[in-house]
Amino acid sequence: MTSPTTGNAGLHVRYEKAGLILDALPIPWNADAVIVEANVRLPAKAARAKQDFTLRLTDDSPAIAAELVHEGKPAAPLRVFFRTGVPAQTVAAEVCWREHVLGRVDVPILTRAEFLAGVTIDMPTLHAALGQQAAPCRAFVGTQVKTVLASAIVRSAGPLAPAFDLDLRVEVHRENGQLVGAISVPWTSDQLRARQTLVTLPLPKLRWLGVYQVSWHLGTRCLHAHTVRAVAKKAFQRSLRICGTRFVLHKTIGTTEIVRALPRRDGELLLEGIERVSPCFLVCTSEVGMAGLASFTLRALVGEVLGTLAINDDILVTDGPTPIVLGSMAAGELPRVQQFSLASGDRILGNLTLLPAPVPQFTAEGGFAPLDDFLWSPAADEQLKDRLGKLLDGD
Repeated sequence: MTSPTTGNAGLHVRYEKAGLILDALPIPWNADAVIVEANVRLPAKAARAKQDFTLRLTDDSPAIAAELVHEGKPAAPLRVFFRTGVPAQTVAAEVCWREHVLGRVDVPILTRAEFLAGVTIDMPTLHAALGQQAAPCRAFVGTQVKTVLASAIVRSAGPLAPAFDLDLRVEVHRENGQLVGAISVPWTSDQLRARQTLVTLPLPKLRWLGVYQVSWHLGTRCLHAHTVRAVAKKAFQRSLRICGTRFVLHKTIGTTEIVRALPRRDGELLLEGIERVSPCFLVCTSEVGMAGLASFTLRALVGEVLGTLAINDDILVTDGPTPIVLGSMAAGELPRVQQFSLASGDRILGNLTLLPAPVPQFTAEGGFAPLDDFLWSPAADEQLKDRLGKLLDGD
């Protein structure tokens, strides 16, 4: 009688975890089962009963009978499936038909320690939900934020399925070590199949001002830890500053242009083709990683009268430049305007003057003559630097 042989597809090793069948190797120590599939070609009159097929492991465990024998098309190989528990260590598996060994395949085992060592956390980030927006942050205004979200990319050398029962979680502690709470990751099947996934979790309510430690844990291993601060609103408002100014020109042809200073010739404004002008203040906080909501008031000094142009509450400000554009004025009114002012609460953050920056004059000692009568602003400072550069270049 002709001996049976394995088909072209040979032997395959898979594993089952959390209701998923995964083809990747090695087999994790906590898999629910190991599945071995053999594709066998039998002689036409050979027996095809399940009890004729066995799986033998080289760890001297008892032979395992086939769980399923599937016959497909007449010319196709017979598919024989075996199901067994996870061996304690890497073994080889032999598929047999009666006394004949049909094939041999390795069953590599991934230990708990090896899996934990191979899991990493990338780009851990905290986002503060402020009104209808969310901003990445390392500090936030405690009274303004109801939810802080922790997100990170979790990576592994193989599928993340072994992490299913290891409790991937985020823990939050106060500065004194007191546990605020822990939130576990709810896995989806797509995430468990993947080798990397983005995870986002809402943190427990951070009720007190101060420093919190946010840490990512998998089982007994801490994957990453960072801090976040909840600060008072007054401290946030004190940290606001103007880091730059611009003018937004609304032209009669319907386009807009952003400039550092208004166009001039011989000290006079050139407003031809410009319908309206909006002062733009670039505002940031001096606190690194801060995010918060602030209210702003735009005022204009027209002649000797200071008037309010616009007020806007709850504008999101971070430690990066935030453009604040609250209102505009008709171009024809600008020659009478001396400056625009931006305030937050009762504090004036800065001014944007419409007066031209004075030409720098050297003193006999090689310094510059004082400009006591001129109101400095970021825009005027940029004009002065530009003129100084031209002067020093000999232009």
